[in-house]
Amino acid sequence: MFQYQNVAGERSVAISLVAARRWARGGYVQLGYQWSRALERFAINANSAPRSYQSVPIDGTMEERRLSRSTFDVPHSLTAVASGPVVGGVVATVVLSAQSGRPYAYVVRGDANADSVPNNDLFYVPRDSADLSLTNPAGWAALDEWIASEPCVARQRGRVMRRNSCRNPGFLTLDLRLARPFRMRGLGVVELAVDLFNLPNLLDGSWGLFRETTSREGLPVVTLAGFDASADRPRYTIPTVLPARGGVVSDLSRWRLQLGGRYRL
Repeated sequence: MFQYQNVAGERSVAISLVAARRWARGGYVQLGYQWSRALERFAINANSAPRSYQSVPIDGTMEERRLSRSTFDVPHSLTAVASGPVVGGVVATVVLSAQSGRPYAYVVRGDANADSVPNNDLFYVPRDSADLSLTNPAGWAALDEWIASEPCVARQRGRVMRRNSCRNPGFLTLDLRLARPFRMRGLGVVELAVDLFNLPNLLDGSWGLFRETTSREGLPVVTLAGFDASADRPRYTIPTVLPARGGVVSDLSRWRLQLGGRYRL
């Protein structure tokens, strides 16, 4: 049985700065930046208690979770908007947005702490090959190289890594809107518009790419394969392919075009 309850200590802080300027001929520029920090013990990120419990890596004991970076923590967010008339009565609007990626951590595939819930136990980062029991010792070189290549993992050697101590790459988007109003005497105004989302990707297929290591809090890195009784610790298998950082998410990287119209009296 799962039971929700309120606990103390969770907190968030946000500081926002906005600057704007408007011109008599219709031009408008606005720049906004927000810094924030959000800490929590547990995230309700699923539609049921069992699924939330399974999807949030355990940091601390079952009852006393450590205060850690929130899964919704976005420390840096920048938005710039510029709008104004160009030629032929067309109004152009450009929106630039840059944001930090979401946090995550690496976990064990399987039930390392034997609580009957798989895939929510944080990865112990070994110091060396003697600090980990493996079914395939020949894979240690690849795992050691992978650890060294991931700064958020490498600095946690010799301990269980902290929840949400890694972060997905940040991303930047640039959108363009072209709108042309047509005034009809006595009948109101019809506005036709073209919206281009992810304009850089339209200009060059290698631009405007959205990269993400994982969309979940926990990304499996090794697989539980039993118990090493002589060393009194779990035994793991290193997969042939280790997690790759910052893979391109094709659906979010494509440019898109939208045609629209609006009528107002």
